[in-house]
Order: sequence, then structure tokens, then C-alpha cells
Amino acid sequence: MGAGRVDAPWDLLDYSATYLVGRWPGNQVRFWVESRTRLWDERGGWNDEFFQCGACKSEHTFVARNLFHKENYDFTPVFGREYGAIFRRKAAASPGYKEVKRTEEMWGGVICHLRRPKSVRRLLLSEEVAAATHRGLPLIGRTTFSQGSVRVEIEFPVKTINIHVERRMFQVDTGPVAFPDLAGGCDRPVDAIGLAYVAFSAFDWAEFIIEAETPIAQGAGGEAVRVHHYSRIVEMPVTNELFAVLEPASFDTA
Repeated sequence: MGAGRVDAPWDLLDYSATYLVGRWPGNQVRFWVESRTRLWDERGGWNDEFFQCGACKSEHTFVARNLFHKENYDFTPVFGREYGAIFRRKAAASPGYKEVKRTEEMWGGVICHLRRPKSVRRLLLSEEVAAATHRGLPLIGRTTFSQGSVRVEIEFPVKTINIHVERRMFQVDTGPVAFPDLAGGCDRPVDAIGLAYVAFSAFDWAEFIIEAETPIAQGAGGEAVRVHHYSRIVEMPVTNELFAVLEPASFDTA
């Protein structure tokens, strides 16, 4: 695995130990961070950072019984520096799917426990990716690309990866991640954020499948029944990086 290469202090998160905790005394909820998306606009002179957290199901909190909402939905929060978003995926597509709020209004703002691995190694060859996978090492992926003047970096734990030893191939398929679609322009970066999965089998190309309103059937009145589903595919040249975690984060620092 890269004999002679020296471990470097890349600015990566250890996703096994990174959480956001709400400040609101009425519900100091803790969210596991599933991906980080960073944006830099070199022309506009701004940057932003978003943490996409693990999904849960809608629930009544702090009650003795009947915890789950009967009209249930998936609940996924994304926190930015100034604004965040909450995605509520119900059985059918609904106008309240994405709610944008100031981050300070989301559970009173959050305390960030952003822990970094003590030691990682960048994997430059498919053989190195296979070796790290077979050793059972945690893998971190990072995909970087540009949309106009904005540079986008999406970082994530690799939850699923395919390996073909004889063909010397790997294929990452993981998510969700916070994907910014800046092609149409937006007043705030958070308005461009959606949920997606990423797949790639090379270091210079990636495909994203983005959650979007998707027709699935005809209703009684002839109108299409629509749901929120991962259905819109975007392909693009990118820079993909893969890292193996050799030594995880320590819990004595945050």
C-alpha cells in the first residue's frame, strides 16, 4: 500500500466520531455527520460549508408511547454556517420537502464535534484501494469539481465499494451527500443544496444521482403520482481522492 509514501495531515473528518449537538435545552439532539460539502467562490469572494447528517424517522419526542408519527417521513438535516435545510421525504411528494432555516434556529444552533483521524494514507492506485478494502480499513472519499466560478468539495465516508481484483478495478457507490446544483444560480448557497448519491470507478469522473420529484403512476384524476426519489443523474469530470484511515481519531480532543 504505497510503500515509501509518507502520511500527510489532510484536512479530513473521521466520520466514525464526528457529530453535531443541538444547543436548545428542550432537545439537545445529537446528529451523526454523514458528509461535508465545502464551496469557494473565487470570483465572488465567499465560501461556505455544509454538514449533512444522518436521517431518522419523524417522531414525537420525550413521550412514553406512540413515538412515531403515523403519517411518517424521513427526516434529514443539513447545517451550514448561516443557513441550513431540513429535508422531509413523505410517501408522496409535498411542497414542504425542503425547509430552509437559519442555522441558529435549528435546535438553537449546534456544537460541532469535528474529529480528525490521527493518521491517513492517500490511495493512488486501484491495487491500493483493493488492499485497504480487504484489510477492512475505513475509507474516506473526496470529490472536487467546479461549477462556474465556484469550487465544490464533497467529502464522505465510503460505505459501499466494489472490488474486481483481476480487472484491477474499484467502484465507489455511497451516500447520501449534500450536492450543490449551482447551474441555475441562487441567492444563497443553501438554496442549491440537495441530497444525492455518488458513484465512480476512476479518479477523474463521477456520477451523481440526485433526489428529485419523480412520477411513478397515474392518479385517479389522471394526474401523475409523484414521490421524492433519487432519479436525476448528473455526470461530470471531477477529481476523486480516496484515503485509508490508519489510526482513528482520539476522543480526548474535538
